[in-house]
Amino acid sequence: MRESIKIKTDDYNFKFRVSGLIIKDNKLLLVDMDDSGFLCLPGGYVELGETTEVAVKRELLEEVGKKFDISEYLGVVENYFINKYSKKIHEISFYYLMTPIENIGTNNFTIV
Repeated sequence: MRESIKIKTDDYNFKFRVSGLIIKDNKLLLVDMDDSGFLCLPGGYVELGETTEVAVKRELLEEVGKKFDISEYLGVVENYFINKYSKKIHEISFYYLMTPIENIGTNNFTIV
């Protein structure tokens, strides 16, 4: 098992992430993060030695249970925010538009 790329310090937590945008019936599909009521795009940490393309496919398979192909690279965003635990976060996230290889249904998603 590889190590996720993240760093924790007293001041900040750093995350290197990927996210997949999945659009179904002109609606964006989101996941409820840890059943917390916080909605986010499906995705997760990039592992050391892994490309962002491989990481986004792996993360979507883990979170959704289905395989996806990358339709388009959308960009990279650098975020600074304070999370629900009042911890300062520095995040770099790559975003991809994804196409399902098989029918995904909507059981694991919130549609907005």
